[in-house]
Formats: sequence, C-alpha cells, structure tokens
Amino acid sequence: MLRLSLTDRRVTAEGRPLALSPAFFQLYCLLAYERASGRDRFVTVRDVRRLSRWGRATPDSIGKSIHRHVRRAQRAGWDLIESPPRAATKLFRLKDAHVVFDTPLSAVESFLGLDLAVTTPSYPWPGGRSPAVDRMFRFLWAMVRARMELERGDLVRARSMIEEAERVEGQRPRDRILLLLLTSSILEHEGRFDEALAKAQDALAMCRAHGGDYLTLARACIRVGFLGAMLRQPHRYGEARDLYLEAQRLIEGSQHLIELSQIATGLGHLARRAHDLDDALAYFIRALEYAAAEAWGWGIQAGLFNLGLVQAERGDSLQDQRARQAAYLEARAWLERAVEFVDRTGIGRYSSEGLSVMAHVLLRLGRGRAAVVWARAALDRARAVQNRKSRAVALETLGEALCAIGDRAEGIRALREAYSEYGAMGFEPDARRVLHLIAEARSRRRGGKPRP
Repeated sequence: MLRLSLTDRRVTAEGRPLALSPAFFQLYCLLAYERASGRDRFVTVRDVRRLSRWGRATPDSIGKSIHRHVRRAQRAGWDLIESPPRAATKLFRLKDAHVVFDTPLSAVESFLGLDLAVTTPSYPWPGGRSPAVDRMFRFLWAMVRARMELERGDLVRARSMIEEAERVEGQRPRDRILLLLLTSSILEHEGRFDEALAKAQDALAMCRAHGGDYLTLARACIRVGFLGAMLRQPHRYGEARDLYLEAQRLIEGSQHLIELSQIATGLGHLARRAHDLDDALAYFIRALEYAAAEAWGWGIQAGLFNLGLVQAERGDSLQDQRARQAAYLEARAWLERAVEFVDRTGIGRYSSEGLSVMAHVLLRLGRGRAAVVWARAALDRARAVQNRKSRAVALETLGEALCAIGDRAEGIRALREAYSEYGAMGFEPDARRVLHLIAEARSRRRGGKPRP
C-alpha cells in the first residue's frame, strides 16, 4: 500500500517513509493520482513538465532525472516506478499498488495544478462551443475586470465584477480561493478590515485543507500577513511575520517576483511597526527592485510611496534640524515620483495616502498652506474612490495643517471626523494619536501649553 500525505508532504510504502524532494513528491502524487483515478495510463514528460516544480526542466532532463531517481530507489530497496522499454525516457507510471491519499482527489488535483487545465475535447461540441471553457472565460473575464477596477480605484465596479464571478457555476477550489482573496482586497479598500481579514483567513484555510498549489498558498499567506499587520494590533505582528516567512520559503528560488515584492513590502511595514526604519528602508528598496524587474505597476507605485513614507517617518524621529530637513526633502522626492506615476498610469488611485504624506512632509518643512492644498486633494480623491482609510488619513493631515495655519475651528472638526473614522475601523493607536492632536489644538486656542 502506498500512502501519500499532502498535509506533511510524506510518502510511505508498506509503512516505510520514502525521503523525497518537493519536486519528486509532486511526481509521486501525479503518478498516484493516475492510479487512484482508475486510469491505467502512463504519465508523459509533457504531463510532468506541467508540474510547478518541473516547469523549467527540458524533456531530456526530466526523463533522465526520473530514471536516475528510479535507479537510486531500487538500490535502496524501492521499486515503485516503471517505464515501457521502448519509451524509457518519456513514459512513467506506478507499478501495481493500492494508493491512499489523506485528502479527496479534488484536493490532489488542486495541489498538482490539474484544475488549471483548459480541456479541449474532440470536436464537434454540441452547438460548437464547450460549456466548461465558456464558464472559465466568463469567470476569468469578471475576475480580471474586478482587479483592474480595484487598481483604478472604482470599488463599485470592482464589487459588481466580483458578484458576476460569484454567479458563474462550476467553480473549482482554486477559483473559490481566488474569489476570497480578491474580495478581501476590495473589503480592505472599503475600510472593512475585520471582514477582509476573515475572507483572507478563509482562503488560507481552504488552501491548507485542499492542498492548494504552493503559489496560491503563498499568496494566501501574504494576504493574511498583510492584513494582520494593517490592523495595527501588535499581537498579530508575530503571526504576520511567520506567514510572510512561510510564503518566502514556499517560493524560495523561484522567479515569482511579484510575490517576492509583496513579501518584502510586508516585512518592511513590520519593521516600521518595530521602529526599525533602516530595515524598513532596505525591505522597501528590495520590493521596488522586484516590482520594477517585473514592470508591475501596482508594486512600483507602492514602492515609491513606501520609500517616501519611511523617509518622512525618519524625519519625524530625528532631533537634529538639518538631518530632519534632509530626510523630509528625500521623502518629498520619492512621493513626487509616486504621485506622478499614479497620475500618469491611473494605477493606485484607490488610495490618496501619497497625497496625504506629501501634505505631512510639506507641513514639517514649514509650508502650511501648501500642506492644506495637498491634504484637501487627498480628501477629495479618497471620497471619490470611497476609500475609508485614505479618508481618515487625509482628514487627520488636513486637520493638523489647518490648525497650523491658524484655522483651528475647521481643523478640529476635521480631526474629530478622522477620530471617528479610525475608531470605526478599529485603528485604536491612530484614534489615540488624533485625540492627542485635538487636545493640543484646543490648548493652543486657549493660549495654554500643549497637553502631553
């Protein structure tokens, strides 16, 4: 009997564990899947090459690698894989054995990526079209549109496209996972962070339960880690870091540059939370490099913004006036690039936080009226794209800038609104910070000293 566990990536034969690399574990799963499905067919080199761990190998190297493994296994007392003599480097199957998986076969399909296949049965289809391919097309069209509208900042259309994708019948496990992850992103941008985290956690649980492919699992880890850090709840930071590192291990040595950029971004934000701005800066530079290498627009604008953000925070933390000004000027240079990139491409318009941080930097450079202009622009954009978090940040920055130029009544009104927004989203540290700003503004209006 051959037992295969997707949970802990183990293969045992008659109770003896077989030590396998991740690539050969995939191969044994494919061979065992064919046996468990009741098909008595040989797996081809083309089939093996479709597996994620074998994708970059050449046909010759695949065949030779498998045969070298078979010879080593036979010397160790294992005799599990066979090939017909006339196609010794091209066809493989398990020798007759009873196969048991620890998950349903549908989960094995997802792990192997077999549910990604675009099947093309023989023509003619009834009516000349394949219902399965039509369903796949409608689902993917809706998902791509949802992602595009999200990046452009149109949350209403993004939500409409998600609902259209949800109505497509016959969704595979991976489809449902992708739906959950994209829905989580939309909820995040709507300021519904707890709901966004719940959807991402559901996606991660489904990945683990169904033995999802390593890339989808990595994306789910990144998403849950990001939202855990975003919620400003320190007890979640350790879990977020563990999830980022798990995702990094899953794609280690790969060319998944977008995911590597996301991991570096997440680790950078965790470094910010720990007040380690040097580490944060290094992570954000790495994230931008990965994004630029892939010409990934969203990652490029995020990288430019994050570099401006961390330099602005560095300026806030410095006591020496000349060093503070130098940090703020560098922050302004990065933010100008970020704002220009968003304006030219439309990517990243779902957020106005680049405009808000620019207002913050200008205020610290003594340009209060310019800061008010930038903060109002940030608030207008946040309202236009219905981004609750961006609206709260813009209101806070606008309130502080208005108080700085002497318009304390309007400034306090903006700060109160920011306080309410942060509180409603569960951002308690941000709400406390704004409460402190309100107390300072009131104290100054009465001619007293700012309260501690």
